[in-house]
Amino acid sequence: MADPKTPQAQGTAPLIQRILNMTGYFENSVYIPQSFSGISNNFDGQGISVGVLQQNIGRGSLQPMLKKLDTEHPEVLKSVFGKDYSSLHRMLKMPQDSQLEWAKQIQTPGKDGVNPWPRWKKEFKALGQTSEYQQIQIGAAEAVYQKSLKLCKQFGLRSERGVAFMFDVVTQNGGIEKKGLHIGQDIQRDIDVLKKTGKDSEEARMAAIARRRTAACNPRWRADALNRKMTIATGNGVVHGSTIDLDKQFHITLDPAQDLAAEKTPITGTQTATAQAQTASINPELRPELQAVTNTIEVRAAANSILEKRGSLEKGIASYKGKTYGLQADQEGLTITRNDEVIYQKTGEQEVNHLQIQDVKALTEAAKQVQQEPAAAETYAKLTESIVQKAGQPERDTVVYRGKGYEFMRSDEGLRVRRDGSAIFAQNTQGETTLNKLTDLDALVFKQIDQRVSPQPTVLAER
Repeated sequence: MADPKTPQAQGTAPLIQRILNMTGYFENSVYIPQSFSGISNNFDGQGISVGVLQQNIGRGSLQPMLKKLDTEHPEVLKSVFGKDYSSLHRMLKMPQDSQLEWAKQIQTPGKDGVNPWPRWKKEFKALGQTSEYQQIQIGAAEAVYQKSLKLCKQFGLRSERGVAFMFDVVTQNGGIEKKGLHIGQDIQRDIDVLKKTGKDSEEARMAAIARRRTAACNPRWRADALNRKMTIATGNGVVHGSTIDLDKQFHITLDPAQDLAAEKTPITGTQTATAQAQTASINPELRPELQAVTNTIEVRAAANSILEKRGSLEKGIASYKGKTYGLQADQEGLTITRNDEVIYQKTGEQEVNHLQIQDVKALTEAAKQVQQEPAAAETYAKLTESIVQKAGQPERDTVVYRGKGYEFMRSDEGLRVRRDGSAIFAQNTQGETTLNKLTDLDALVFKQIDQRVSPQPTVLAER
């Protein structure tokens, strides 16, 4: 499979290649071949995520690929990782829980204060640039592609966009089903309703599948998962701050997917035009509805980000290109204004939604530009003291919360807190704050950890 250097160069490329480029961009914010070198840390509790599809230690999807390379091309791993090869090689023989701990360890400063992660990150990036590991990634992508085709046939999706949609489901969620649930049956019932009400279409089916599958996701990632899938379903959206147009960027359309056809014949220009005319006429009133869902998810994520960075989870103001957005969040819901006009309000079950695509872009860009503001030191000092004291080990304790590691320490020097191995708060024994890189988001986490820790419990994790 040839690697497109730019999205414009892949118009005639096989569908799997176009979809892989799309997914790599979603996962890594760069196109192929740069996305082959994508690398993420333990921000999501998966240890390390590597490559165009972000295979990771936590799910056990990365280890088989590294083992395959170590078996077939050990010289590549040795050349890329150098003195770290022996550590990586040992890790591949460990049980999975030990492998995850290994991944966390290489991202944590040692006793000498040196953080090994920058070195490992550079090595994993270099690994993604080797042709040998790229071929292994492509092989893994082809397996995902075959699963995607089967799911398309199961739920009656026929288009290129439908295959791309299912590819994202398999990549991000592992598939449709989840243990203990009956998601596939629920989706089929939704499709039956669409048929009976005359609202059945490729886009409507994808939207139904997206809602059902993402409802079973971890609440922390649910909005992101739904947003990605609705972007594919509608063909347009904003993912991780980037405006997406599947047709223009990746040449993925509602044309019939050749790999789903009974006979693998090329789609001619005439057939393509016919398919486009047919799909364009299917339930056009559905498109605004789907786009509204996508806009809402992205705007709410941007609003929360702005409030967190402003040091307030209740009220904030953001300006972008002459427009002023007011943000207010409380137990009742969220209100967003544009130049004093309410454009979004969610209160209980009631929702007012006048969001436009320019609001999505404006608030997303504003969220990037807003600077992080430090929060009150006194709050953190009290919470840190409470957590360490209740944990029953006065010198040092580590508590892991939702995959994001906070380390609370009390010593002769005072109080210290680290987040994912990086120091974010320090206070000496005189009560003077010497370091404060905290936000109100940390305050919420601290409070929940403090409530969760009982006097002298078993420490959740230790270094």
